Amino acid sequence: MKGGVAAAGGKALATDYVIGRPVTYENIVDDGTPNVPPTRKKVAGTASLFTALVRGGAVGASPLSRRLAVRRQRNSVRNVSAKEETFSVVSTADLTAVDAVSRGLSRSRAQDRIAKLIAAGRAAADIDLVPAYRAR
Repeated sequence: MKGGVAAAGGKALATDYVIGRPVTYENIVDDGTPNVPPTRKKVAGTASLFTALVRGGAVGASPLSRRLAVRRQRNSVRNVSAKEETFSVVSTADLTAVDAVSRGLSRSRAQDRIAKLIAAGRAAADIDLVPAYRAR
């Protein structure tokens, strides 16, 4: 590992080398009031300061954060629908459709097609109903 950090559960980190650097955390609060500059506060960065900010920490678990996350998810997936499954009447020998009319049918129409083919003299053992994606 070149200059990276690995963490595998627990609180211990594994690194190949570490360069300690001081970290300063700056908190800027701007409430949008005209002609009032934002307040700035700098503090030394410590583990306890950043623990609350990490994913799954106290900030992320707060009721406000949960409410905002739910709002972001709402309506994020649109126009999703499942197509109705289609079937084909195929030859049991090689799974090819018995004819052009026997492709992409609803289940009930495919069953009707099988009945018509059998009534026309086709052997029931020679034809089958399969999902359209399985037919050749």
